Amino acid sequence: MKKPKIEKYAESYKLRAITSAVPYIGGALDILLSKKGEKIRERRINELFANINDRLEKIEDKESLDEYLNTEEFYDLFIKVLNTVIRTRHSEKINGYANILINHLTTMKSENENSELMVNTLDSLVTEELNYLSDLYNNDSEIILYKVFGIYLTKEKLNECIKETNNAPSNKNEIPQDYHYENSRMIIWKFLSDKNIIEIHKKEGFGSLPYNFGSSNMMVSGSTNYSEITKYKLSEFGEEFIKWIIKE
Repeated sequence: MKKPKIEKYAESYKLRAITSAVPYIGGALDILLSKKGEKIRERRINELFANINDRLEKIEDKESLDEYLNTEEFYDLFIKVLNTVIRTRHSEKINGYANILINHLTTMKSENENSELMVNTLDSLVTEELNYLSDLYNNDSEIILYKVFGIYLTKEKLNECIKETNNAPSNKNEIPQDYHYENSRMIIWKFLSDKNIIEIHKKEGFGSLPYNFGSSNMMVSGSTNYSEITKYKLSEFGEEFIKWIIKE
């Protein structure tokens, strides 16, 4: 059987830009958008094709793909992906778009109705958000922070801090900055929560977090009090989204 030629959908795909309305720099913009810009778009689309072909090579039953490749539904989805791919230089997102296309072709028809939603969602995310989602996914889809003396940190970082200082902190000044959970990360979690990709659960109330470190000859153990627990986890939609954009 002939190899599916997805490239045929991009043959007539051109970007036109009007620069005459921009005084003084219009000429420079015209060069960027028409000459250099064409090369940039070509490189990004080629990267998309390379990812798609890499995935197609691993599919044994290629004949079953024809049913989906020759539909208006797939054509619309592919054009939508092309429109988004030419606007990003980040390989993480281009890889994600390729995975959405392949997952659309290889899932049951009732399941691929969300394909365009997945493209829109990926388009709305910046790479930092994708990286944090990857961290969350690789951490069993859950990250837990403890508030100790007003400082947010993970259990692992707290244990590292205690091990380094050989003592549990008695105030916030005894928790070095390197162990703090960055505020910028918490802001990004909030953005992802607003997009219904993750859930944030906070529980106020005092509790104790046990710790231990040392060797078999000398083991130090105890507990540290906390005043709040914050849990970040993938939402039901987030779980589905991650499965669409990663390689299975």
